[in-house]
Amino acid sequence: MLPFQQDSKEGSYALFFIGATLGSALSLFIPLPFGLLAGMGFVAVFAGATNTPLACMLMGIELFGSECGVYIAIACVVSYLLSGHNSIYTRQKIGEAKNRRYESQQEKSISEFL
Repeated sequence: MLPFQQDSKEGSYALFFIGATLGSALSLFIPLPFGLLAGMGFVAVFAGATNTPLACMLMGIELFGSECGVYIAIACVVSYLLSGHNSIYTRQKIGEAKNRRYESQQEKSISEFL
């Protein structure tokens, strides 16, 4: 679990910073514009930490423009799938399992796994 207070807004701001920094660092290895990678990291880390890929895709498209929508969508989905059943929102319920082996965890809240 992330080292932030449960259900806090302060954790969200730290995630934005961490994601943008990660995206900026990846510009050394991935031949895409620096700003695009920072924006992708910004929304992708938040998508994985909150288990809300669709909302983060829309947020990224609204903030950074529709031209980078495909890149943002890919980053958000990959982050969401790799994050497991972790979230900064502990009262969040698992609506649908991300993998078949986790089907028994449906309709339970994240706090039950901590």
